Amino acid sequence: MQVYYLNLNDRTQTARLLDADAKQSALFGHLFSYEDFQHYLATAKSTGFFVVAGHRLTVAPLFSDDPIRSFILTVETDAEQDQRSLSRILKLLNNTNLALERCITLDEIYHETVLCARHYLDLDRVGVLTYDSEQGVVKGCWGTDRHGQVRREYSLVLSSDKTPWFEKSLSLQGEVLVSEEVPLYEDDEIVGRGWNAISTIRYGDEVVGWLVCDNLIHGRGLSQNEQTVMALFSQTVGQRVARYAAEVKLKELNEQLEQKVSDKTAELQKAVQRLEKTQKNLSDTEKARTLASFTAGVAHEINNPIGFIRSNLSFIGKVSSEVLDTIEQLNNDLLAASKFRLQEIDEVIDESVSGLDRVSHIISLLQPLNNLTGEQPQSFDVRESIDFIILSLESNNDCVSVDIPGPPIMASLPMQVFTLALENVLSNAIESVAEVADANIVVKAEVDGNELRVIVIDNGKGISEESLKSIFDPFYTTKAVGEGVGLGLSLSENLLKMVSGHIEVSSKEGLGTRMTLIFPQGVITDE
Repeated sequence: MQVYYLNLNDRTQTARLLDADAKQSALFGHLFSYEDFQHYLATAKSTGFFVVAGHRLTVAPLFSDDPIRSFILTVETDAEQDQRSLSRILKLLNNTNLALERCITLDEIYHETVLCARHYLDLDRVGVLTYDSEQGVVKGCWGTDRHGQVRREYSLVLSSDKTPWFEKSLSLQGEVLVSEEVPLYEDDEIVGRGWNAISTIRYGDEVVGWLVCDNLIHGRGLSQNEQTVMALFSQTVGQRVARYAAEVKLKELNEQLEQKVSDKTAELQKAVQRLEKTQKNLSDTEKARTLASFTAGVAHEINNPIGFIRSNLSFIGKVSSEVLDTIEQLNNDLLAASKFRLQEIDEVIDESVSGLDRVSHIISLLQPLNNLTGEQPQSFDVRESIDFIILSLESNNDCVSVDIPGPPIMASLPMQVFTLALENVLSNAIESVAEVADANIVVKAEVDGNELRVIVIDNGKGISEESLKSIFDPFYTTKAVGEGVGLGLSLSENLLKMVSGHIEVSSKEGLGTRMTLIFPQGVITDE
């Protein structure tokens, strides 16, 4: 390690350099004046070192006894230079990142960028230019005047086709575009000559602006190492701009989501109001009171999907806050975590939409009930009606047969009550035999006095004793989530109650099911 001792006499303004043996010495073959060393010490004050003839020297104060000041100059090895350079770069980038993180608006980010570039990069004049791709112009925002004072420059507007460095700067990736011995301007006035440098500010592939600087004030050069640091500095600014853009986008998405939730909630509230109105209308007659109670239960049940939608949206709010917090301290690792959390938001939204679809399906199942209370009985052939119901089923009905011996049976009942009640029971039977090799469903009809009995017998999987207690409860189902609503048999039972009827069921698990729909009034038989 090579060591020198530097003595400066501030009164006589002279400099004396001694080697390790206290002998007067030149510095790498060069003799430097008091003013030269003053300049080098000023550089070292901000950077921790100065460079002479390609050698980097660190400075440490030894003592100060007016008017004499003494310093130790240590020549760094290549390894020490690399380590110091890396440490310095990491420190200035970290300090820059911390300063930018405290900014709330884009204007504050660009203002702080200029301040950090002046302080940490020790540049003479610095400015930030932004690119308006829609108008095809380059705009100013913050910069410095000829004395290095920070100022607003929003009035600066340059046409991109008249900006000579514009096209070349778009292709810059981690590089700095330097122009030597060029005129240096302030407010369209030439104020000097020197170099200017331009580094592109990007996030992803998108160019958002440029960091520009020159050496108007001190006239010093710009080393290759300083160009590399300037490029890394611009990348740090670009990452902060990217996080700001992500924060703005997330805020917009949250606002859109809140609006959609508000709209969907209003739709659900209207649906509940329609159900409540239907309940009120049905309660005007004795027969409708049972169905009114049933629709009230449906309105209550709709609150369940509303409940988990609200819970999901609460979760979305929580996750959004977490993503915002993560974005505040974003790096490459946390970026992946933020993307994962944003994917979780998408899944929860899908679940909420599924809940809304379920509500819509439930309402569609109940829609026919609005027209039943005023329906008058009409005379019809039971066999013909059963055949028509079987043909109209959407599911596979090949396994369904009708067994009604003897003369035609005529009934006088509300036709929709009969059709909907039997249709739901048949649909359940068809689903029960779906996995049976020799599937078989038989529909029978018989008259007992003035009572019509329609019997549906299947050889399906049957119903357990435990489930038999609940099969007529609204929304009870043994199917997987999303495969059934659990309203079919409950609707059939309530429809039978509207005509003072009921359903009887017998079943053994694995042996099939027998359901009997009993209509006790208004049956007419052909003589």
